[in-house]
Amino acid sequence: MRHITLKSIIAGALLLCTGWNAWGEEFDKMQLSVRVGLGGSPVAAQSYYKNGNYGFDGYSTYYYPYYYPLSVYYGDYYGPAYTSGAVNIGVDFRVIEWLGVGVDVNTTPIWHDKYNKDGAKIGQNTGVSLSILPMVTFYYFRRPVIMLYGRVGMGFGYYFNYPGDNNFKFEIQAVPFGFELGRKVFWFAEFGIGTAYIGGQTGIGYRF
Repeated sequence: MRHITLKSIIAGALLLCTGWNAWGEEFDKMQLSVRVGLGGSPVAAQSYYKNGNYGFDGYSTYYYPYYYPLSVYYGDYYGPAYTSGAVNIGVDFRVIEWLGVGVDVNTTPIWHDKYNKDGAKIGQNTGVSLSILPMVTFYYFRRPVIMLYGRVGMGFGYYFNYPGDNNFKFEIQAVPFGFELGRKVFWFAEFGIGTAYIGGQTGIGYRF
């Protein structure tokens, strides 16, 4: 009985090691991946579509913090603005097992309707933000099917047709938690905070 027990323990240990190696890290030199996702909106856009209205004085757009601005009574005005959230395209190079470098391109459309003093819609104003952020990714849990990571990056963005004089902005983004699920084709989801977007982001990617 002792011999059977010992053999069983050894066989179980070997099986466990074999299974762990089968699920272990598969890394062969540099790996390239691309991904497309949809996430939260930029900070500038979030401040842009606060509840309220936007007036137009014939030269520029300006924000009224009140639900019924005086422009309702004497001229054209804009209603609350909306956005689809940040559309992200990313390219990542995993240079070693736990480290990757890449670049994220984020773009966010924004729009709001224009009304006359009688409340009738007479047009629409649109804008687009575009940011480019070099990113560094740290993979702290690595398996062929699932990987957990954190990311951080900084770069620059431009806000086309947004109100204000300085539409060229410094951008910084941090992702304390994210995961990729899949091998060649993978689903990813992450939580981020920064100027590029705040909140969650999810999408699909492909590894070459």
